[in-house]
Amino acid sequence: MVGGASAVLAAVLVSLARFNQRRGLSVGQPWRDAVLVQFGWSLLIFAVAVVVVHRLRSRQARRTAGEAIVAVLGACLVVTLFFNCG
Repeated sequence: MVGGASAVLAAVLVSLARFNQRRGLSVGQPWRDAVLVQFGWSLLIFAVAVVVVHRLRSRQARRTAGEAIVAVLGACLVVTLFFNCG
């Protein structure tokens, strides 16, 4: 629920900031809010991943799934930070 709230509320902030910038008002920088959206989505993806890993029966399958999830989340965060800083 925290991840969903973070993603939705930060997305609303991003849309308001972009709307105000189009109108010529300088309220903030939308890229900072986009990082909050990424954080919220990461929490949601992690929660789903925990449920999936918990349902796996084999210890090796759990470990492999856990490593894959960490790699995917890490890659998503790196790509998001790369595009936000550039």
